[in-house]
Amino acid sequence: LTLGTTGYVGVPQYLNIPGKAVGFSGAPSTITLANGGALATLGSVDFSLEAWIKPHSAALTGETTILSKDNGGQNFRLILDNGILSFKATDDDGQVLWSSEPFTQTVSEQLWSHVAVVRSGNVFSLYINGQPAGATVTAPAGFDTMATADDFIIGGGFTGMIADVRAWSHARTQSDLQGYMNTRLSGDEYGLAGNWRLD
Repeated sequence: LTLGTTGYVGVPQYLNIPGKAVGFSGAPSTITLANGGALATLGSVDFSLEAWIKPHSAALTGETTILSKDNGGQNFRLILDNGILSFKATDDDGQVLWSSEPFTQTVSEQLWSHVAVVRSGNVFSLYINGQPAGATVTAPAGFDTMATADDFIIGGGFTGMIADVRAWSHARTQSDLQGYMNTRLSGDEYGLAGNWRLD
């Protein structure tokens, strides 16, 4: 992990004054956030995850993890699958949500992109730069909680830079994402479970 300048005159530099972000160098590079508080129930009901990412070429090959909670059983992971933004999850009954097939939107090498996943009921939606990233995915009937007692992990095979990670305990709308993705949060926004600027 390294802390360095973004190399980009624009977002997320406005968020992380004076333009700092954390660099990840692959599988060994992760940030672990202890499970507890609002993070303990993240995934049990509606939620949203957001981050700014600037992937290097290695992050666009194979599967690399941006954000996750994973105990090998119930889990969820926001990932890049050969550069395509995707989301995978398993609930507490072992039902699997594999969402990569409906999604076809890729992120660009060495450019900052805002990425997000939103769960509203049993419907999961991905966004890149505030725009829908392909079709939504409806989980199987009875798909339940994905919350785990595991820590919240930033990174995991990802090579590049990550900044301004956000977790919410409700489903953010597209207008919410667009309206706030270029705004530095105060920390007391409704439903904010955590905000890690990584600056």
